Amino acid sequence: MKTKLIVNLVAGRGKVKKLLPAVQRKLKEEGIEYDLVFSRDCGQAKIFAQQAKEAGYRRIIVCGGDGTVSEVINAIVKTDIALGIIPLGIGNDLARNLGIKKGIDFACHVLKHGEIKKIDVIKVGENKYYGGVGGIGFDAEVVSFVNRWKKFIPAMFIYPFYIGAIMMEIAVLRPQKVRIKYDENSFSGKVLMVCFGNTGSYARVIKISPFALVDDGLLDICIVKEIGELKIVILFFRSFIKALPFWLPEVKIYEEIPGVEVYQARKVYLESDTSLPFHGDAEIISRTPLCLEVVPEALKVIVPTISRGVLARPGIPLSV
Repeated sequence: MKTKLIVNLVAGRGKVKKLLPAVQRKLKEEGIEYDLVFSRDCGQAKIFAQQAKEAGYRRIIVCGGDGTVSEVINAIVKTDIALGIIPLGIGNDLARNLGIKKGIDFACHVLKHGEIKKIDVIKVGENKYYGGVGGIGFDAEVVSFVNRWKKFIPAMFIYPFYIGAIMMEIAVLRPQKVRIKYDENSFSGKVLMVCFGNTGSYARVIKISPFALVDDGLLDICIVKEIGELKIVILFFRSFIKALPFWLPEVKIYEEIPGVEVYQARKVYLESDTSLPFHGDAEIISRTPLCLEVVPEALKVIVPTISRGVLARPGIPLSV
């Protein structure tokens, strides 16, 4: 299978560059041949993926984090190219939701011995896509602030910077009036944030829906109307520490936070009194008003055979 390997050298606070020799050794052990390119700037991975598509590559392996994966998705959605992921970023949300554990050995083993699965993606507006979770409100404001300034922050200070961004946004946090039409239903009211997920969790430990499957043709909507400031600090602090202690389990916000509503739909129209930034997989990709819709089975992904718990249907054997 003709394969392109796209490596983001700045992903994971620079650790990808250090781990690249180990990745190459493991791919060689698995007998996977590839052509290698390096991504250093925002948007570069998407360009490389588009070039690979035009050159007839059948598999693109991303070595990086959610941002790099999202760029490649936007280049190969609705094609026959299979996406492989070696998750070496900070969050690795899509990989984790697909059962691709963090670790070079496991990820490379999946690329050789896994299966190809068609999963849904979420379309935003006319030409933007994401594979995990997006939304408006508090988390989108944090993402917007962080992405504006993180390139100026040394890698060793990135976690304190995230915590600082959360605290700053809490200081100015105000509920926003929104109107959401989802299929034949609607919601109108003030919210602190609204999540729209293809997967059921993001930011490592934040679960937004108990129903989400990545190939069920449905978008999961989580509306957070009220939440205390201390709860927000605890909620997002859990997602930014490296190793979660046993006493900090995943956060099921639909159970733990009062005033949360969870729905499923195929298409959503979203409006707000004030134009709000919308993030998809932790990148600001649009603003309200906007339209979201599920594109069923639009992306081929290489997943482990043990991913059946997050998939509605089985995949097909991987031919390498």
